Amino acid sequence: MSSGEQEQHLLGIDFGNGTNYERFPKPVISPLLDAVNTIIACLAVLGNGMVITVMLLRRRVFSSFTNRLILHQSIIDAIAVIMFFLHHVVIKSPHVSVSMKENINDHLVCRFVYSDFALWCVNVTSTYNHVVISLERFMATCYPVKHRNTLTKTKFKIVVPAVWIVGIIDNVPLLFVNEPHLGCCQMASLQSGWLYVLYTFPITVEYLVPVTVMIFTYTRILIMLTKKLADPGNAALNVINKAKKGSHKNYPDNRHHVSLVLDTHPDLLLSKLDGS
Repeated sequence: MSSGEQEQHLLGIDFGNGTNYERFPKPVISPLLDAVNTIIACLAVLGNGMVITVMLLRRRVFSSFTNRLILHQSIIDAIAVIMFFLHHVVIKSPHVSVSMKENINDHLVCRFVYSDFALWCVNVTSTYNHVVISLERFMATCYPVKHRNTLTKTKFKIVVPAVWIVGIIDNVPLLFVNEPHLGCCQMASLQSGWLYVLYTFPITVEYLVPVTVMIFTYTRILIMLTKKLADPGNAALNVINKAKKGSHKNYPDNRHHVSLVLDTHPDLLLSKLDGS
């Protein structure tokens, strides 16, 4: 057997016409890998569970648009790790087998369970919730007035189902990748055009778009914060604003407000005395 034939035999793919796909070799079941996956799942559930519990118990404190997105992110990640545990430790989806009948149940198992369809949907949803958080922080930093007037509870109710819809739609092509054959799930016979869509669409939606958006938003945020820190006028204004908030809350007398500003930032008085 030549090296090319050996490669085709190991991969189980007929490179001659691209239409005869045999199943890939199944990975070996490892108890050590199951233990590691279980530990990762437990730690992830514990961490996200703590965040969810604290934010739900202190709803008034964490009622802002940003905190609602963070709570949603923790819920998504908790669901994702539970799905990961079920697929790869309990069900062991890469090793799932089907009957020789190739009936509807077999097709459902191969297209939904073997392909990890639900897990990938949650993962993409998590990615796009991160994208929404980055866009929200971008608006809050660069366009604070528009952010305050635009992002309301109603918009949050639109954002949440939107990211889930993106996660589901992105993984629809995954349902056509695998099919039952001779008691196991194997890669379906697809034409070259469908293969192109199958690979380019998920790569674009899952990687290129999120990475591009987050690089743009966080770069703009970094530039804006750097400019604000470099402007000495902003530093003095921040001190005055903090003093005003503290004086209105704790010191109703304006004389206390003036003394607080001068005590916390005496160079303001010196600049006024110098006439600058």
